[in-house]
Amino acid sequence: MPKVSYVGDSALGTTVATNNVLYVWGDYNADGVGNGSGTPIEPDSAAEASSALVADAITLLSNNWDPAKSAKNLNDRTADDPEVSAALLTGNAPSDKLDNGKYSGGVENFPRFLEKWSGEDLVYRGSMVCLFESEIATENWVYGGNYYQAPIRKWGFNRKFAEGEYPPGTPNVRSFVQTHYGILTEKEWKIRVAALKAGFSL
Repeated sequence: MPKVSYVGDSALGTTVATNNVLYVWGDYNADGVGNGSGTPIEPDSAAEASSALVADAITLLSNNWDPAKSAKNLNDRTADDPEVSAALLTGNAPSDKLDNGKYSGGVENFPRFLEKWSGEDLVYRGSMVCLFESEIATENWVYGGNYYQAPIRKWGFNRKFAEGEYPPGTPNVRSFVQTHYGILTEKEWKIRVAALKAGFSL
C-alpha cells in the first residue's frame, strides 16, 4: 500500500469515491500542523480545497502507520497526530440489527481506527454523513482489545462547507416554492415557447 501525500485542488475541490473500503493514511488535504495553522473548524488557508471521501467504510490511519505491523499487537501500532480535512460519506453496521444487541460505534467511532491512539490528537475538519448500511465492511464495531484505542477527538464542521463551498459531486437537497401557477392551452404553450426561443435566439 503506497503512501501518497495529498493536498486538494483549491480551485475545484476534490472527491475520491469507491464502492469498496477506503483507508486514509496520514495527513489528508491538510498541512499536518494540528495545533498550528488550521483548527477543527478553520481551514489551514484560503487555498485549502473542499474535499470529500466516499466509500463503503472509511478507516483513518496516522502518519505513523506501518503496514508491516498491521497484524501485530496493538502496542506495536501506536499512532501520531494527523490532520484530515474532508467530508466523510460512508456507511456503517447499524446498532441492534436483527436484535443482535450490537452497537454501531456512534458518531464518535464513525471513522474506523486500527491503532493505539491513547493521548494522541486527531484533528478532523469536515462533515460526517452516514447514508447507507455498509455492504463490505459489515462486521460490528468492537473497541479495545487488540483492535484500537480512541484518539483525542478534535473534530469540527468545516467552515467552507457552512459557507456553501462543497466538494465536487456532493449530494444536496433543494426546495422550490410555488409562486405562480396556471393551466395553459396548447396554443398558449406554443406562443410562450416561441417567445422563449426568440429570447435565446434559437
